[in-house]
Amino acid sequence: MSTSASTIITSLGVSILLVYGITKVLEFYGVGINVYGSYIAFYFFLLITAFVLPRNYPNIKVSST
Repeated sequence: MSTSASTIITSLGVSILLVYGITKVLEFYGVGINVYGSYIAFYFFLLITAFVLPRNYPNIKVSST
């Protein structure tokens, strides 16, 4: 089962809008990028790995003799 292109585009678009909104709110309250930048990078890493790594694994049948 592969991820369709529309799902990837939608997920990336929502993620970009969410990150942009959070950064603008934090900027309004005076929180700098040096405080939350590593967290955003980590969540971006998780998003990329969710698309790159396999989501299902083959079933291994073990027969006892």
